[in-house]
Order: sequence, then structure tokens, then C-alpha cells
Amino acid sequence: MPRRVLLLLLSGALITSAVGLAPAGAQGAPPQIPEEVQIHDPFEDANYVNDQGARGTTGFQGNRVTPRDAASVSDLGKIWFSNDAENISLHIQTQVKGPATAALFYRLYANAGEGSAGSSTLGCLQITAFMPGAGYVGTPVARVRDLCNVGDPIDGQFEWTDGPEGTGILTITGPRSYSPLFADGGVLTGAFAESRHLTGGAAPVGSLITPQVDNTVAGTDYTISAGGGEPPGEEPPGEEPPGKKPGKKKGCKKGGEKAEKKGCKKKGKKGKGKGPKTPPAKGCAPFVPGERGAEAPLVEVTDAATEEVPVEQAVTLGMSLADVNPGPLPAPFQPTHDVFNIQVKTKNADAGLFALLQFSDRRDYDLDLLHPDGSYAARSRGFNTLAGTQFSTAGHGGEHGTNYEKLLGIRTDNCGGWTMDVSNHMGEGGNLTVKLWLAEPQTDPQAPGEETP
Repeated sequence: MPRRVLLLLLSGALITSAVGLAPAGAQGAPPQIPEEVQIHDPFEDANYVNDQGARGTTGFQGNRVTPRDAASVSDLGKIWFSNDAENISLHIQTQVKGPATAALFYRLYANAGEGSAGSSTLGCLQITAFMPGAGYVGTPVARVRDLCNVGDPIDGQFEWTDGPEGTGILTITGPRSYSPLFADGGVLTGAFAESRHLTGGAAPVGSLITPQVDNTVAGTDYTISAGGGEPPGEEPPGEEPPGKKPGKKKGCKKGGEKAEKKGCKKKGKKGKGKGPKTPPAKGCAPFVPGERGAEAPLVEVTDAATEEVPVEQAVTLGMSLADVNPGPLPAPFQPTHDVFNIQVKTKNADAGLFALLQFSDRRDYDLDLLHPDGSYAARSRGFNTLAGTQFSTAGHGGEHGTNYEKLLGIRTDNCGGWTMDVSNHMGEGGNLTVKLWLAEPQTDPQAPGEETP
């Protein structure tokens, strides 16, 4: 699994550092980072080699974290929205407080949860910031634009403030009256952010935007509240009317979707065995794997499996030194493998399958999710052995670190199944565990037959 070419690319990357170019306006109190943010991107991955799937259109390839990334002010961290009765704000945490020596460009895309006057694969809402520096001479500009309903952008206000642990926070604010997307109860979905360098000229136009430094996956939804408090339709807890038992919610007895929205507790049966159990989806025929998984065990993953309480599947791998294999040498200079099958049983039409393999630091393991015909559905193939890197061979739907491989929300139909191939390329092997759970889908699998090992 050689990755030497990527190391050569990294060595020529530009180093960006923060200096004291003061933003317009006096600095206020730094915004508090909420527990739930729309996007959480890791630091140390602003190195030009990320491929987060271009907002999901080509599949998530994973963050490329490096021991020394190529930038700091352009390294994106936590990103979230906030609003009050009149304004909406976008907050972008950066690894170091800006502005920077280099000219930088930040952009966030998002769509409307209930559709819009016109569709846009890039996102109806675009919030941007142009920060001048070496390569771009001008004044800082922040803009808010609704491509689907308004068209023309408006200038917003921006501010750099100190974040926790030496980080910075760039806040861009615009009036809610500008766009119907910002109406009470409006939902902004699929937020996706990126940072780029600016070169040449003296005006913030698209032709000046050059290499992408960092980007993120699509984030979680944000619901706009009437005045910055609880989102519409959610009443804060209070005292029950006289004569009613405290805490009892009307409509809980019947259950169903309406009961869930009211905060009623779900009823379910407890199962036996390791990992959570729920009543399986009805009508599922047993999964029939292909040749690769014909003799392998089958693990069922249901809606009860969560990141906090996953299903665990044990695998056993032999020792391998395949990463130092200069040619067709015998064991231990060849990868070792263990295989099992997965069947998803969900009460929904589909679900996102997550898989996590954790191991000792600086070893090299991979996850390959296969169709019954043996072709790739998804892969997590990081080069875990090189300090701090997540360089990957060709893959789909994976995320990597120095001590883990992870598949992110592979869309799987109810009753659908896969074969999982766990491989060791540099490590002592032994007994390991793959954790499996279901959540919202993040990545569509590759088509059967598209790529075969």
C-alpha cells in the first residue's frame, strides 16, 4: 500500500500563519461553542489533499490529517449557526485566530429543509468571507447570498474573536429579513464548509479563488427560532395543569410518530447476547453473501445499535509486514484477513451503517465493505503507520486516523447485507473488535461491479 507520492505533495505545501491584521469593528465577547454544532471537522487536516466528497456527490473519502498541516487560520474546526429575532450568524472555529498572512476565502453552503423556489446542488444559501493578505489586496468582505430565492448577495458583518485553547472564531452575521430561508421555523440542511487561498487582483470575485485548503462533510440541520430561544414547536418544560400527574405527556399511550415528537419514551423488548437487540424488521429473508463471505459468520445490526451502544463483532488477524513488502514475498510480508457478513434490519426504508475498527497506534489496518459479487461498496484505507497521516488509497466512505478505520453511514436498505473484509497490513494482529451501528445515511455505496479488488 505505497503512499510515497502524497508525501512529496505535502512537502511542498504552503505554511500559513496568523498575524495582526485587525478586523473591522471592536472585538466583542467570544461566542460560546454549543455542545451540538452543525459541523465538527478535525484540526491538522488543512493540507490541500482532503476530499470530503464535494457535498456528498462523489462519496466521502476522509480527512487527511498530517503531523504538520499546511495552514492554521484556514484549518476548520467546529462550525455552527445561531440567531436572534433580527439576525442570523455563522460561526467558524479555526485552529489559530485570524486573519492570516495569506489571503483566505471561507465559504459555507446549505439548503432549505422544505425545498425552495429553485434547486441548487451546491446549496441555496452561501455565506462567504474574503480576508485580504499576501496575494490579494483589498478590504475584508463578508457576504450572505440566497441563490434560490433572492439572487443578489448582501454584505454581512464579520468579527474575529478568541476561541478556546488558542483557536479563533470567525463570525459572519446578516439580517434575517434578507431571505425567506431565515423565517421562523426555517430549517437549514446539509451545511458544508471550505477554505481556500486568494491570489491576484483587488476584488473578491470567483476567479481569484485558488486551491482549496480544507473542507468538511455535510453537517446536521439547524432550525431557526423566533427569537434565539427554543426552536418553534418546542415548549420549555413547565408545571403541569392542576389535576394532572407531573411528567405525564398527552398522547403517549398510543405511541407512534406523534408520540415520539412529544418526547414519549419508546417501548421495546430486551434481547439477549452481546450488543443491543430490538424486534427484527419483518419480512427479511436471510442475507445470501457471495463467494467471499460464503463461509463467514453473519451479524445482524438493528435500530437499537447506536454509537454509544454498538453491536460488536470479533475478528482475528495474523501478523503482517505487508507495508514493507517490496515484491511477492511470503508471509508475514503479505496482508492477513478476516471476513464476516452484515445484515441491516431497520424499521425505516434504509439506514446508514457505521463501522469502527480501533487498534494500537501506528499500525495499518483496513476495512473493505463488499457487495455479494465481491466488488467494493465502501472502503476505509488510511495509511495509519506514518505519524499523524490519514493518506488513503482509492476508497469510498471512509475516515482514518493513526489508530482507527471507520465507515461513515453507508446507505443500506432494510434487510440489505454486505460482506466486511478486515485486513492487517502492518501490525501484530491478534483479536480485534469491529463496532457496528445505525444512524442517518451519509454516503451512498458504490454500484455493484464498479470496482473489484
